[in-house]
Amino acid sequence: MYKHTPQLSEAVIAYSNRESGQLWQQLFQRPYFAINLLADVPGAEMCGTLKNIVAVGAGIGDGLGVGECGCKHWWLWVAIIIMVERVCSIPLWQRSGR
Repeated sequence: MYKHTPQLSEAVIAYSNRESGQLWQQLFQRPYFAINLLADVPGAEMCGTLKNIVAVGAGIGDGLGVGECGCKHWWLWVAIIIMVERVCSIPLWQRSGR
């Protein structure tokens, strides 16, 4: 029979109502699955979006055979620039034609 050894994982639950956040934490918290609470819902959403952008970029780089060093840091900076420009409305580089 296959025996699974749990690995430690972690998640963040953002809340606007602390009691609701604590309820979700109690439902999902396990010795191998840590749940952290965060009162900053927009911040958690932005970080989740940034994580997904970096993951897609790393996947594309991996698929192209660029390797870890070739794409990891480049995609991170692109993701940060996109996030700052979209969320904060701060242009970080000049685009022609605008």
